[in-house]
Amino acid sequence: SNMNMIRVWGGGFYECNEFYDACDRRGILIWQDCCFACRPYPFFDDQFLCNVKEEIAYNVKRLRNHPSLALWCGNNELEQMFNTWFIYLDFVKANKKFFWQELEDEIRKYDDSTAFIPTSPVGVEFNKAVSSDNHGDNHLWIVWHGLQDVKYYRKRDTRFCSEFGFESMPDIKTIE
Repeated sequence: SNMNMIRVWGGGFYECNEFYDACDRRGILIWQDCCFACRPYPFFDDQFLCNVKEEIAYNVKRLRNHPSLALWCGNNELEQMFNTWFIYLDFVKANKKFFWQELEDEIRKYDDSTAFIPTSPVGVEFNKAVSSDNHGDNHLWIVWHGLQDVKYYRKRDTRFCSEFGFESMPDIKTIE
């Protein structure tokens, strides 16, 4: 696919040390999401926030010296979903504060050189131009959802597409 970067997605988990070592040896860059994706998080809860900060500290210290580590990303798609969280306004306020004002400072305590973005896709500022083709990154799932033909990808001139969808066959175990 002519790709030289792997994104470790925020809805998954932090990979094992062997994964990062393998990327270092092969010259594969890593876009590392923090483990937050697609839902509101209770950053207003002090116990939850303390636990999150411990998780961030542990993983940043563990991964910071890997030459393959190219980017820290705060979360996956939270800002795209904020407009649907009208009944969760306290979550929106707390998530905005955490990802746009606090998280980078937490990461910088342990890694002051790796690039950081608060969210993906990211716009020009909080919840502005989140799906812009000429700023930040984009997630293009419209083909996956069946709303456009695959030729749609040729029409989009995105600055950086960090996610796109294209259906494939399931794993053979699933078929069996």
